[in-house]
Amino acid sequence: MPLLNTSCLVLTLLAFGLFQDKSSEPEPSLQGKTLTQWMELLSREDVGQTSEARMKAKRGALIALELFAGSYEPKIIEAVTKVMATDSDPKIREAATGALVRIAQKISQKSKTEEPKDMAVISLRQALKTDKDSKVREMAAQGLGKLVPHSVKALDVLAASLNEKEAGIRIASADAIRKLGEQAKPASKQLQTLASNKNADIISRSHACLALGNIRAVY
Repeated sequence: MPLLNTSCLVLTLLAFGLFQDKSSEPEPSLQGKTLTQWMELLSREDVGQTSEARMKAKRGALIALELFAGSYEPKIIEAVTKVMATDSDPKIREAATGALVRIAQKISQKSKTEEPKDMAVISLRQALKTDKDSKVREMAAQGLGKLVPHSVKALDVLAASLNEKEAGIRIASADAIRKLGEQAKPASKQLQTLASNKNADIISRSHACLALGNIRAVY
């Protein structure tokens, strides 16, 4: 097609709204703030005059980003994972960890792609492995249990977490492993160790037994 005819076609499509320039679309907003502004609020350390006010502002930003997650927006996941890794308040990191799972699930459902879940698993694995707060690590393990089968990529850390001192982390990790079914076979040894540990709490041992039973049921 001659260059002149192509140009005319594009101009005609633009005139009838059939060919839209996405870059000219306004950024979505909520409660008077754009998506970018909510992400900036979430990343700031100097929010609020008190710890309570800071928590309220950060939670509000997390809720806003969940509401924005109606289409595939990688930058939303990136903003939340950054807070998980860097915020000084463990309660905010815990809240961000829970929000990340819901955001990844929502974006995957809307966009018909599994990439958001894979991105979330990477961050949850890191949080479970390295975060200093036990509540954050427990939330990360719970989140991995909600992102099966993608969470198989975190199986090594889940298996290692069966040795954690905190019962909540052991229970959440064992439950996430159970949901993986046959994919969790490499964690059998760690599960057997926990199941037979008489010094461990009964709930942790029970979840380890359930996970072992689920692995053996498929063989």
